[in-house]
Amino acid sequence: LLLLTRSSEGEYIVEVGQDASLPCSYNPISSESLVPVCWGKESCPVFGCKDLVLSTDETNVKDQKSSRYQLKGNLHKGDVSLTIVNVTPADSGTYCCRIQFRGPMNDYKLNVELIIKPAKVNPAPTAQRDVTTVLPRMLTTEGHGSVETQTLGTFHDKNQTQISTFADEFQSFGATTRRGLYIGVGISAGLA
Repeated sequence: LLLLTRSSEGEYIVEVGQDASLPCSYNPISSESLVPVCWGKESCPVFGCKDLVLSTDETNVKDQKSSRYQLKGNLHKGDVSLTIVNVTPADSGTYCCRIQFRGPMNDYKLNVELIIKPAKVNPAPTAQRDVTTVLPRMLTTEGHGSVETQTLGTFHDKNQTQISTFADEFQSFGATTRRGLYIGVGISAGLA
């Protein structure tokens, strides 16, 4: 449940997709003094609740426009705060909480303004790519009157470079080996 930002009396701001809790309560003296309550999505009229979203008898929820409208507080202790689950822009507007005390014109009425703002967009982290280019290497071997040239490729991964040469094999057959300077170029780029 998201804690609401209260910008002024009776006005609450919630992001799309969060749950909104609109406060409303009274103090019953005992469990026998519980009273009916209704929530509507309009300013409180003279009687009842317009565009009813939820109502209770003395002890239980009896009418509910959708399962998104809930009373999560302790009804038996007078907490009749309305929770709207997974709010959408259509949930913006004025809500009326009417606590229906016995007797003529005794009702407690509370108008609450709910403002739904767009959710903050946090870009998802992207995977980094390691792009490496290695120039091929030239190995020239001379032995027994012939010249052999081999171009060797390399395999490079993030953690190691593996190079295979046949220089040691030629030496075991009595071949003469020349070694040279090999140049490799690496480029690493991170994608944001």
